[in-house]
Amino acid sequence: MATTSTRKLWRTLLVALAGTVVVFPFLSRPFYGTDQISAWFPTSSSTPRSGTITQADPELFKGFMLKPNAIPTDYYQYNTVALVNLHACLATRSCGVNQAKVAILDSNWFRQGIAEGWKGGEGVWGQSIYNSLTNLGYTCIVAISVDEVYRYYRQMPDLVKIIITEHVPLMDQDPKYMESVEHPDGIPIWKLFWMTFFPNRGQGVLKGKWTINAVKHPYDSDSYNYLGYSIEDHCNSVPFVPLADRPEQAWLFAKQATYFYKSAFAWERTWFNNLTRDVPGLSVKGAFSVDEHYQWNPDKDGHFDNVPGGLVGVENVGRIGPEQFNDELSHSRVLLGVGDPWYSPSPFYSLCFGVPFINVVRKWNEAKPDERWNWDVQQPELVTWDPPYVYHVKSKDYDGLVSALKQAMTVPIPRTILPHMTQAEHELRMQALMETDWYDEAVQELERRKESGGKLFYVKM
Repeated sequence: MATTSTRKLWRTLLVALAGTVVVFPFLSRPFYGTDQISAWFPTSSSTPRSGTITQADPELFKGFMLKPNAIPTDYYQYNTVALVNLHACLATRSCGVNQAKVAILDSNWFRQGIAEGWKGGEGVWGQSIYNSLTNLGYTCIVAISVDEVYRYYRQMPDLVKIIITEHVPLMDQDPKYMESVEHPDGIPIWKLFWMTFFPNRGQGVLKGKWTINAVKHPYDSDSYNYLGYSIEDHCNSVPFVPLADRPEQAWLFAKQATYFYKSAFAWERTWFNNLTRDVPGLSVKGAFSVDEHYQWNPDKDGHFDNVPGGLVGVENVGRIGPEQFNDELSHSRVLLGVGDPWYSPSPFYSLCFGVPFINVVRKWNEAKPDERWNWDVQQPELVTWDPPYVYHVKSKDYDGLVSALKQAMTVPIPRTILPHMTQAEHELRMQALMETDWYDEAVQELERRKESGGKLFYVKM
């Protein structure tokens, strides 16, 4: 049986090791390379098990101004927890199957979504990536600058499997950061993944598979790496409200009054009084800020109408938080789109609450108006869906809007999550991103470019 002095010695050693978390951004030499760690953690199979994280002794956190089991309040504290656990499991050779595989997540979207609870589209995406990776047992480190990414990478280069960053164009051609013959300690280009919310072929040198997107058009080709996101766990935490228990309320899909003045606005501002007359029992409610300077120049573009609440015929409750939004939307009978915002996650929350969505068709082929692949809609990921889940109404079509509202208000739908947006499916995509041999993919890409005359890049052979 270990003596008290022996236990104290082990604890002191672990605390000293964990102390590197505080100072490691300022050091220049990497702690962990392949030779040091190859025998320290389990070799994963081709299909890693979902995540087990070895938790460090709570005593180790005493030097980090973070109480054991406390909820972190900023991204530094999230990193502290992850790195103390990682250092401790490496020292005791007890890492979970994926714990010594590190993803660096570099964007304010991660910081805002993870630590600040921001529910804008990019925040939802950042939170979802983090949740899926940690669910699978991977270690995630958040950064918000190129220099921060490089400092984290240099301390554990062989543990870092991928770097998801919005700063690829600032990094992948900068010799200060990237691996080369002259700079062998730099970041290999094949570990860098450029993140962009909307469908995009990518920036920087590699593009293609090294570009990851949050959203995808159903009719789009697969020339980039679609990751997507899942709202399933969050949505299922909100109680389902039966249709009969909801008021005859349409929730107006807009956070800013500016959307009612832009060219993409699908309706007329004078219609809402008429809608409450032509759709029996209907009330329209929303939560939007009336700010003439949000994406708008009143001196150039004109002033908003002087209307209490911002819109005649609509009850505006003003700016609200996520919990009240969930409550209001789950007690509504339909989510009413207005043209913008584009590709927002809100319609997916709506469907998961059992609330149908009126999806605005903003543009279409006049010669073939029902040809959906030519439609420009507010939420493109739902363009192939039909009533009673999604009602597509063309811009300025008042009769079509009335018809859709009448149906949506009376036909119930169950909780609905798109198949590719379940938590399980998202975790499969994140697992594939972490487990793919991106070095081999880069070697093949380099050979293709040599043959085709494309832009070349450095890969250590």
